[in-house]
Amino acid sequence: MSVGAMVLISSPALAQDDQAPPEPEPQTLIAFESATLSGLMAHPKDEGLRRAIEMIPIRLRELPREIPDLDQAPEGIFDLIDLAFEGPYRLAVVSQGADPETGMPRISAQLAFGSGNQAGAQAASAALSGMLADVPQIQRDDNGVMHIATPGGDVRIGAFEGDGGSWWFGARLGDQALIAGALDGLPNSPRGDMLMHGSMDLSSVIAPMKMMGAMMAGGDPEAAAAMAFVENLGVLDMLSLPMDTVAWRDGAGVHARSVMHNARASMEKLGFADVALTPEQVSAIPADALAASITQSDMGTLLGVLEMARSLGPEAQQALDAFTEATGVDLENDLIASLDGAFAVYSSESTGGGGLMSWVALAGVKDHETMRGALRKLNQTANAMASEIPFDPSEGRYLRIGHTRIAGTDLLTFETPGLPMPFSPTIALTERWLVIGASKQAAFAAAKQAAGNGDGGLLTSGAFTQQWSQGLDGVIQLHFVDARRTMRKGYGFTTLIGTLLENGVRSPLGDERGPGMVVPTYNELADGTRAIVKVLRWEGDDLVTTANTDGSSLVNMAGVVGAYVEPFSMIAVPAVVLPAIGQTQRKIVRDAIEEHEKGPDF
Repeated sequence: MSVGAMVLISSPALAQDDQAPPEPEPQTLIAFESATLSGLMAHPKDEGLRRAIEMIPIRLRELPREIPDLDQAPEGIFDLIDLAFEGPYRLAVVSQGADPETGMPRISAQLAFGSGNQAGAQAASAALSGMLADVPQIQRDDNGVMHIATPGGDVRIGAFEGDGGSWWFGARLGDQALIAGALDGLPNSPRGDMLMHGSMDLSSVIAPMKMMGAMMAGGDPEAAAAMAFVENLGVLDMLSLPMDTVAWRDGAGVHARSVMHNARASMEKLGFADVALTPEQVSAIPADALAASITQSDMGTLLGVLEMARSLGPEAQQALDAFTEATGVDLENDLIASLDGAFAVYSSESTGGGGLMSWVALAGVKDHETMRGALRKLNQTANAMASEIPFDPSEGRYLRIGHTRIAGTDLLTFETPGLPMPFSPTIALTERWLVIGASKQAAFAAAKQAAGNGDGGLLTSGAFTQQWSQGLDGVIQLHFVDARRTMRKGYGFTTLIGTLLENGVRSPLGDERGPGMVVPTYNELADGTRAIVKVLRWEGDDLVTTANTDGSSLVNMAGVVGAYVEPFSMIAVPAVVLPAIGQTQRKIVRDAIEEHEKGPDF
């Protein structure tokens, strides 16, 4: 073969080797956009709340006259505050890979606040420019836009016109056409008024982090084991999943839908079950529940975590062996392996009227006899340990775990014979559920419900079905708050917050400004209230979270506070008072001993 022929044959390959690598596709790392403040609080019940929040910037402008230290505040700072309280808001970051010449990441970004008009955006720009007038690194255009040179490119800060004649103030970096494309690609609301939408995909960031972690671990066995532990947990995989979310308002309330795409493999590592909840499992929660959560988990993941803990060193196995030696119970094979992965917690009227003492927790049981034997051993161990506490035989013992069996249900109750303690936490065991209650009554009532001897269950609750009627196909988690009923306890706290805002935004310089009544009367707020329901379910390999709530922010606040904050605030009282009483008692005893040692005082 001639030299010329060889050149002709090889030239295409040579030409291909000389070609530049293909330009990487732009990847949206994060994009987010919200509605205006007035749009977010458009519900009629929130009108007073919206007025109060809109008055906060006005009130802040008065503070320099009242607080001496604030009279040195930078000129124009309040123009920026005005804009921050208006909305809408935007944040977007797009990656274009690394620069082939410098190796620096190529990033386009935007952080911006919407303005109702051009004058407002330019006023905010002028205010910030004046505050940064002495910074030599900042260059300024004739139109007032500031420029800051960074290794990633020129950052422009100032007012700019957006789509549809809108005006914005903020910082921009790189190719803004890519930013516009990222925002245009956000999911739209299926109906009603859009409140916010966003997306995130950090896969291009997480992958280098994994490589860097592996390099840093190097030949260090402990560091490598720690990296393997984190990798097996799947947390980094979860963070690298593409996600998007959208929230909107319609006549039925506020709704949100979030999707973690192709999440099944990563989320199963974190214990998210592959199987859905069943109607029988959800029916363990009564229809009169005020607040409830139930989830189906993968118990194999928990066992896997124990195995990974063992791989980090002998300490984990030593602790497990010590537990088994002390109790006769194998934590892994007797307790964890006896559970089926269903867990629930709820408060209801049937378990105690809906207060703190009505809360119960449940764990699904698949091996009743093994679980019953383990509880019996733990009960014996606890009582044996209590019997070893030194005591005066003439006074008796004040601590034990009592066992009773009522209507076929085993109950283990923390008891303090002779001491008037107001708490008696109780464990109940049914054929399919392990129940823990704040009282014997709560545990027994919950056990009856779980055994099928209560009401029709949560799926028959009108408040629940009004907000979720799509069944349990693929559902692995349910969260529920009956805001219409729980707001009875949360309304008082909500009015305190409302009054705080009312007084906070009024002017001490006159009585001409005020938001009116921030929180409507109870009957007005409660009228037509809808429950809060959040559902996690599999749609193929996507993990989808759907939330349906009342349209009013105040209703949702009162409902959540009444369900969780108000009942559990009762715990804070004994947590503060009991130690104080104990300290007082000890002081009295010490004083008495000192007086006795001194002898009579003549």
